[in-house]
Amino acid sequence: MICSRCGAQNFDGARYCSNCGQELAPRAVVAQSPLGAASGGATNLPDPQHAFWLEFVLGIFGFLGIGWIYAGHIPTGLAMLIGWWLIVVTGLGGSFFTGGLGCCLWLPVHFVAPFVSALIIRREIEKNNSVNRR
Repeated sequence: MICSRCGAQNFDGARYCSNCGQELAPRAVVAQSPLGAASGGATNLPDPQHAFWLEFVLGIFGFLGIGWIYAGHIPTGLAMLIGWWLIVVTGLGGSFFTGGLGCCLWLPVHFVAPFVSALIIRREIEKNNSVNRR
């Protein structure tokens, strides 16, 4: 056990610190959620609306996947972020090589993809939060 006052290491089960005499409180084991968030025994669940707006707004500005990372789906979020950058680069390149014609197709995708991704992550969080609250 570690003393909360002086930080000295004590034997497990000791009632008082061997260094400063502070009474040692037994440590409660708190299981952490996959997100690593534990506060006073209650887990902090990600907010679906925050994830929605992070995903939608930042997706429009080229950072699709941030809402997924916020929700704890880090591999999915990173894959979407890298994939989105590849799509943006190819879309801009296609627009350049077609004399701007590609922009007509690119603009709707640029807004629809973040919106759809934001809807999906919001629904996913709402589903997970309802299961975790039971």
